[in-house]
Amino acid sequence: MIVTILLGAGFLYMQYTEYCYSEFTIADSVYGNLFFSLTGLHGLHVIVGVLFLTITLIRMFLDHFTTSHHRGFEMSAYYWHLVDVVWLFLFLVVYVWAQG
Repeated sequence: MIVTILLGAGFLYMQYTEYCYSEFTIADSVYGNLFFSLTGLHGLHVIVGVLFLTITLIRMFLDHFTTSHHRGFEMSAYYWHLVDVVWLFLFLVVYVWAQG
């Protein structure tokens, strides 16, 4: 769980540096608009996911979960998986397909 949180935070840092050093802006072209809109919305969901996982980790350390009561852990894992799968689609559309 800690590694996943750190990887999420690392992703957000890389996205921040990519935005800072980008050679185009949201107003330059349709690609710029779509790039910043899609990756920004995904970044927002990563922020929510990292917070969700962090709260779940704290709850794990406080022994809030049992074998019959672990819905919060399950939902955080499902949410993170959704964000992960969406990134695969966005990566293909924004970085791979756009270069071709």
